[in-house]
Amino acid sequence: MSHNILIKNAVDEKNNALNRSAWSASALDNGWVFSLNSQSAITGYSEVWLATQPSTGSLSGLWMASDSEVVLTDSKYKGINPDPRDFNIGASTVFTAFKPMPGDIITITKDAMNDTTTQAFAIASTADYEFTWSDNPVGTDTMCLRYLDTTYIPVGSGSAMGDSRVVAYQFEVLYN
Repeated sequence: MSHNILIKNAVDEKNNALNRSAWSASALDNGWVFSLNSQSAITGYSEVWLATQPSTGSLSGLWMASDSEVVLTDSKYKGINPDPRDFNIGASTVFTAFKPMPGDIITITKDAMNDTTTQAFAIASTADYEFTWSDNPVGTDTMCLRYLDTTYIPVGSGSAMGDSRVVAYQFEVLYN
């Protein structure tokens, strides 16, 4: 299974209010969106927020998974793989989340979209953690990305870096 790749082209990462540690009972891909409405009730994780699938009536103020594909543990790197499509955030794992703000520019691969027909906008979906293409923004109460460009991200095939590429879409965050 191919997992999504996220590139944060122009986001305000230095604003600590827009970055949180999160936890989910479900496995997630980078670039997937979710709600952070409460802190975790798990013992020892009170500073970690609980990531839940977006639902009707809560499609704005969403957060996005944005974890490093290379994790440092016990002074050793693990999970090094030349193909970032093999990376996902495991269920019940603490990960990094950021809140996309209007004006931010991000690039995500087609794996973060639950449809293949390119349109002018991508909107958050209640069906899953992904985006749905739309020909119009659906209002300011739903996270909406404005399509900018189709591009490509070079990736490795498992034996070498950059020997293939995957389709990706660049967006500007319109509403959140």
